[in-house]
Amino acid sequence: MIMIDEEKCNGCCWCLEACEFGAILLHPEKKIVAVCDLCRGDPECVEYCPKDALELMTSEEIGQKMRRKTVEKLVAGIT
Repeated sequence: MIMIDEEKCNGCCWCLEACEFGAILLHPEKKIVAVCDLCRGDPECVEYCPKDALELMTSEEIGQKMRRKTVEKLVAGIT
């Protein structure tokens, strides 16, 4: 999770421009940035995605999934 130091943030929005996922927004009242916090562990976007395109995974699960895909490609190349 990304933490924001509210005392240092001046609302310049450079990070907002850099984020290609749109997960950083400018808080309308505080005029500082707000970053996705995964809805405190229960991300609503994952639940409501109509295409089931989103999945909450740990870094270990992501690594295992990538290793599995690599092995599948290697096995497919042998046969």
